[in-house]
Amino acid sequence: MKIAVIQASTQIARNHLLFEETKRATEHLGAEVFNFGAVENEENFSYLQISLCVGLLLNSGSVDFVVTGCPSGNGFNSPVDC
Repeated sequence: MKIAVIQASTQIARNHLLFEETKRATEHLGAEVFNFGAVENEENFSYLQISLCVGLLLNSGSVDFVVTGCPSGNGFNSPVDC
């Protein structure tokens, strides 16, 4: 299973924690976890742009699952079967 972690630029401070915890939570599955951002000193991406990226990642078959979030801290996730 390939899992993507991606957030808009407003969540730079939380990205590393979410990425590391996703890896830890899925290590028993043997999943590959990829960090697509947000990172400092990069382009600023809005949540609409991130939504487009999520759609491209899932519909292209590049990943099977995407973990993302919003400024509320509630977040959301998107399995490929939705």
